[in-house]
Amino acid sequence: MRRVESDVVNQGWISLQEAGVVIDRNLLAARLIKELRLGLELFEQEGLAPYLPRWEKLDNFIHRPVKLIIGDKEIYGISRALTPRAHYCWSRMV
Repeated sequence: MRRVESDVVNQGWISLQEAGVVIDRNLLAARLIKELRLGLELFEQEGLAPYLPRWEKLDNFIHRPVKLIIGDKEIYGISRALTPRAHYCWSRMV
C-alpha cells in the first residue's frame, strides 16, 4: 500500500493493480459510467424500490442500535429500514 495523506484517506486501501486486477483505466471509466447511467435511468423510472432488497441485505445498521446526532442533541434508537421514499425508519430507545 502506497502512502497517502491521512486527511484524505483514513482507512486501509489498495489499488486495483496491487490487487492483481489488470484493466485499462479508460475501459474501467467507460464501464462505470455505463452502469451509473443505467442505474440512474432505473431510478428515474421506478424510484428507490428496486434497490431496497440489496440495500437491506448490505445495511450494516439494520436492527442495530444507532445514535442520531441532530445539532447538539443525541437521540438513541434502533435502525429499522429505508422506505421506498428514502425515509429512514428507526425506533426510539426509551
